[in-house]
Order: sequence, then C-alpha cells, then structure tokens
Amino acid sequence: MTEITIEQIEKAIDVASDTVIRNEIYFSDLDGLAGDGDFGTSLATGTMKELAPTGDAAATLKAVTEVADKAIDETRNLVAHRGRASQVGERSANTPDPGIVGVATILLDWCKHYGVDYTPTAAELNR
Repeated sequence: MTEITIEQIEKAIDVASDTVIRNEIYFSDLDGLAGDGDFGTSLATGTMKELAPTGDAAATLKAVTEVADKAIDETRNLVAHRGRASQVGERSANTPDPGIVGVATILLDWCKHYGVDYTPTAAELNR
C-alpha cells in the first residue's frame, strides 16, 4: 500500500482550493441548471444568519471555536462501540475524537489569522 505524505495532502488541498476559485462562475452556472445558481452562497448566508444574527463574524468565529474547543474534552471519555474505532475499544478512552480536534485546530488557526482573540483550553490546541 502506498503511503500518502503530508506534502501530498497539502498539495491536494491547495489544488482543490485553486480549482474552486478558478471555476466559481462555471460551477455557479452549473448550479443554476439544477439549483439556484449561487454556488452555495444562499446556504452559507442562511447559516450565517442562523449562527450570527448580529452580523459580527469575529464574535461568531470566537463562539464556534469555543464550542469546538469544549467538544474536544467532551469526546475524551467516549469509548467507540461501532465502526473502525470500536476495534480499539477501551484503549480509545481518554482520547478525544480526532475529527473535532481537526475542526477545532482549523477554527483556532482562523482566529489567529483574522485577529480574533481566543485562548483555547484543550491540551490538543495548546501544543
């Protein structure tokens, strides 16, 4: 089995992002044939209205980062009983869900990038 390197993953994300940006109009046109033609803007706008009724994006980013940060500790005591993770059973105790750690890490990086002051509490975000 061939291993995928971090560099390959980074490149794939860069290429995918560039592709989406380069094809925004084309994808919107396609979306117009089978949808509303806004390339997800109405979904994003609706979500923002739901999550950020004040229109303060920085406050919203801080709030969702805090929720994700706290969720890391909330998942720490879960023991998997189904799926691939169930194969490790009790050994998974005291280990947070990797998915929420990833999401919280991305949100924290966004906070740093956009100048939103947030101090994480989960050890995984303070490395």
